[in-house]
Amino acid sequence: MLQLLTTYSKEVFIKQTKLLAPLFIGSTLLIFTACGGNSSKEDKPKVETAKNISEAKENYKALGAFSSVGSSMNSISVTNSTKLQKTKSNTCSNGGSATFNYVESSNSVTFTFSSCKEENTLIDGTMIMIQSDDEKHTKMQFKNLTMDDGKTKITSNSLIFEDDSQENWSTIDGDLGVVSKCFSGNFDFETVAKLYEAQDNSENLESGILKLNGATYTFANPYVTIKAGSEERTLLQSELEKEMSSSTSCSE
Repeated sequence: MLQLLTTYSKEVFIKQTKLLAPLFIGSTLLIFTACGGNSSKEDKPKVETAKNISEAKENYKALGAFSSVGSSMNSISVTNSTKLQKTKSNTCSNGGSATFNYVESSNSVTFTFSSCKEENTLIDGTMIMIQSDDEKHTKMQFKNLTMDDGKTKITSNSLIFEDDSQENWSTIDGDLGVVSKCFSGNFDFETVAKLYEAQDNSENLESGILKLNGATYTFANPYVTIKAGSEERTLLQSELEKEMSSSTSCSE
């Protein structure tokens, strides 16, 4: 897991849970982080539109790629012995640096990584976290950031997560590039309707609509309806999640 330790013992780390790993905020801040690349907006990679259900299901593995990177990471600590009133720079254990700047007026922290390496994970780029005063709503933006654990590389020009832990919804919007042994591609995410977490102790989403490379995924617990090209299919979310979890497996 990626742990970014700031003052007041707050933690930011990858959470491998739920279909879109919704964000939860408390004394510990749980963030499902994705990463981005070094391309400018003008150089944003072209994505291939899903032409059928098979391609849409395959593209959905991009979410599993997030999780595969997170599960293989060791802790990356960014600590500060004083209050976050100005930029602080820290040396990563195996090279590079991690700098963070806290702006109290906007409750935001900007993390800038420069060839920061911990164990087998290399990070470059910027992550911005903005949190509401009541710690119920969080926005995370990943800008020109790359994360590579040696098995899976994830890059993006701009990827934004928003979460509200009180109303139990999350969103994901932006571009993502994934390169792994058995799954690669460029992806565009758009949240059409907020993704609400189910309250029945399942791993499902209660409702919401997500677009991914032209395909539409409409969630209605316990089902998801996928529309791609001229095809439409409804299946159990657990079936789609199972396929997503095998994003780095060549067994299929």
